[in-house]
Amino acid sequence: MRPGPPGYGEHNAKGRKVPNKAELEVTDRIKDQHRQELSATRIAQLMPSLGLPTKKGGKWHAKTILKILRQFAKQTGQEQN
Repeated sequence: MRPGPPGYGEHNAKGRKVPNKAELEVTDRIKDQHRQELSATRIAQLMPSLGLPTKKGGKWHAKTILKILRQFAKQTGQEQN
């Protein structure tokens, strides 16, 4: 079975998902901003001014920020239903 596309903070190496250090630093910034109670929309607006790239070099969207936060919550067992 082939893995799906890597999420933000990961890349494929020899068919396996492995951490992407540069992107993990960006996810840490997103988590910090979220802890400061910034909305996903506001975080997405701030990312370009901080020089933080998207995975494919496009525009940041609130939906992307929320997906990254959900991915982190799932990995750490902090998911909320």
